Amino acid sequence: MSSVIARRIRSAPHRPAAETWQVISKILCQGGQPLSQELDRVAGIVASTIVDQMPKDTPIVVIGKGPRVRFYCLYGDDAITGDDANEDALPVKPLEGSWEIHVPFPPDEVEWAQCALKKHSSRILAYDSEAGLKESGNEKTESSARSSTAIDLDALNRL
Repeated sequence: MSSVIARRIRSAPHRPAAETWQVISKILCQGGQPLSQELDRVAGIVASTIVDQMPKDTPIVVIGKGPRVRFYCLYGDDAITGDDANEDALPVKPLEGSWEIHVPFPPDEVEWAQCALKKHSSRILAYDSEAGLKESGNEKTESSARSSTAIDLDALNRL
């Protein structure tokens, strides 16, 4: 089982969806100009799923160097208070070397989103928020991984 880092990003009404993606991009890129340009090219597409509140319960998943990174978004009162927010820098640079970002979309928008994303990046992919993200090898999904017992490393670090 691989390690997982989770971040909870404040979205609407604290900040618009496009700014939410900018925060996620800054956390991921850590100053890497070519990387931030690639993420900027898909900003409108990803913002559309952030507006639909897909990342509230189904994460944007980054698979790359180091542990898997999951980004969830906070909305409504949770976004305003920011009590559960964690927008800290990552202890690793997941976008070094080979990486992929998997973005959740409603089932009826996956095909459209995949085509739109592919025009701008081969490493940023859409996945069905209801079916979950297939893991390589054992075919578990992100949704089933969320329902299994897991250790929240961020909570442990705050102790």
